[in-house]
Amino acid sequence: MSKQPTDFNDVVQVAGKKALQTIKKKVESAVDAAKGDKFGPFLFGPRGVFRDKDEDTVQVCSPLRPIALTHPAPGESGSWGVLVEAKDPNGIWRPLHLQTTALVERGGEAARAAFVAQGGVIAAGARKTGFSDALFAIVEHGRNLPRHVNVSLPGWIETDKGPAYVMPNGTVIPKSADVFLSGHVVHGYRTAGTLAGWRSSIGELCRGNSCLMFAVSLPLTAPLLKLMGRQGQIVNFYARSSQGKTTLLVVVSSVIGSRELVGSFNSTMTAMEIMASTRNDGLLISDETGQADAEKLPNLAFGVGNGTTRNRATDRGNLAAPVRHYKSIMLCAGEAPFREIAKGRDGKGELYQGQLVRFVDTPVSRAYGVFDYLHGRPDGGAFADELRRMCDENHGHVFPAFMEKLVAELRRDRAGVVARIEKIEAEFLTTYVPTNAGGQVRRVARSFSLIAAAGELGVEYGLLPWGKGEASAGVAELFLAWLRERGTHGDGEEAELLKKVETALTRDGASRFEEIDSGQRAAGRPIIDRRGWKRSIASITGSSITEYFLPSEQFKELVRPAPVRWAADVLRQHGWLQPGEGGGHTRREILPGLGRQRVYVLSAPEEEQGEDSPQFDPDDRPPF
Repeated sequence: MSKQPTDFNDVVQVAGKKALQTIKKKVESAVDAAKGDKFGPFLFGPRGVFRDKDEDTVQVCSPLRPIALTHPAPGESGSWGVLVEAKDPNGIWRPLHLQTTALVERGGEAARAAFVAQGGVIAAGARKTGFSDALFAIVEHGRNLPRHVNVSLPGWIETDKGPAYVMPNGTVIPKSADVFLSGHVVHGYRTAGTLAGWRSSIGELCRGNSCLMFAVSLPLTAPLLKLMGRQGQIVNFYARSSQGKTTLLVVVSSVIGSRELVGSFNSTMTAMEIMASTRNDGLLISDETGQADAEKLPNLAFGVGNGTTRNRATDRGNLAAPVRHYKSIMLCAGEAPFREIAKGRDGKGELYQGQLVRFVDTPVSRAYGVFDYLHGRPDGGAFADELRRMCDENHGHVFPAFMEKLVAELRRDRAGVVARIEKIEAEFLTTYVPTNAGGQVRRVARSFSLIAAAGELGVEYGLLPWGKGEASAGVAELFLAWLRERGTHGDGEEAELLKKVETALTRDGASRFEEIDSGQRAAGRPIIDRRGWKRSIASITGSSITEYFLPSEQFKELVRPAPVRWAADVLRQHGWLQPGEGGGHTRREILPGLGRQRVYVLSAPEEEQGEDSPQFDPDDRPPF
């Protein structure tokens, strides 16, 4: 029976000197760990932070572990800081970031408060500035600590190794990027189940449902805004009550996290604007648009669209905080479009066209509530219940996986990614946008095309279980629904003018326009507040057409607040204004009791279908 080593010397004899050196290194490492790290006069050890002073050791606080020194991102204002981990009473190490400015303001009161909030303990009898002094010692003597970029907002950040993405919960993609989110951290970006579970359940049920495919593609669109040079957008799903709108929002939240990410409009517009900035390059979800403050909606439209928070002052006349610049998409849901909500209780509120193209009011009424295809379920309610249950079981996997693939691809071939997105967008615009569409329609169409491109990227990355082209077709269904609801593919101001003129002539044609052949007017019926004159003539098709003659002042009143020349051009282009003499907009007509006068001549155009308008057979819808 061989003799077994029984002590250290025996182990050395058996293993040799090389093993001895390895053992010594491990022992020294363990001893160093027990001693802690020394930064100037401060020792950061396993029992706490201590300061050596006059041969006496004084405890400053409970254990802290220095992790890194931080500095602002290029182009961002801010200060350097210290990233540490604080050990709470349960023995859990929690990250804590403290800016150096917080260490000096009011004697470091804010820094101590943040430390205590994380479960840290300031030692009894410790100097008031002791904690701040210990942190400054890390800054002064931490030459070997890593340097992390400190960002105040989530989203894209350029590093020396290429782009990185910071999620609103502080998760950095890729994990190797030395970036730290010091701003407001948003909770709710949790995970449950698996990506495969999401794909086989929620992802499969989205197929054949245009609203669901559009909704799932939205979170993937937000990171593409900066990449493609686009502005932020507010998308509003509206339909009657109990149609499944909230279920759409829950499905959207499952792409990025849990359903607690679904907020509401029960907030001030200032709070909504700040929340949108905390989702920089991301998505903000808000339900119940009916709770929105109608008077403040225009500010929200421009705030999110332009991507800037408003300047705010303190009571002393100083700026309360620097302006934040961000890009985000806000997804909302309610029973009415924003253009109706903005009217307010008195019905006098209004959103201008420049604001309406930032609020994309998207009707989502389909065959079964907000759904097109129930995949064998008995009704829309049962289908919605199953979707919500599936979202609780599997969520929070798709978006991080999408960003990992997108970031990796951008680091390899940024130009290639942009070119692929541009190709998908071009195909969408060519297929679904009328060739004579106005600038406002094209602007909204570009927003839809980017959503389509994001969905197609999700399919290419193997995250969305759909076929090629399905995402684009689903998004196109909602774009065409938006276009039909709008009523015209021209600019909104043109549509409003045409509707205004048509309404005025229909409403006032009999009461405020005097027949030029007065014998046809009902006997004894006076014309009160006369707007103009009218007469009936035969058209080339043999039907009767009524011409309305308006003096200059009456025409100006009719088209107000539009500029007269622009309004005349639009009305003439659409066949409502008859051409005048010498190519002008007015002509001379003999009016009863006034003789020959210069007037604008209006008449309703004969119904005809524009050749450039897209035609879609309702029974031949785009494939899903």
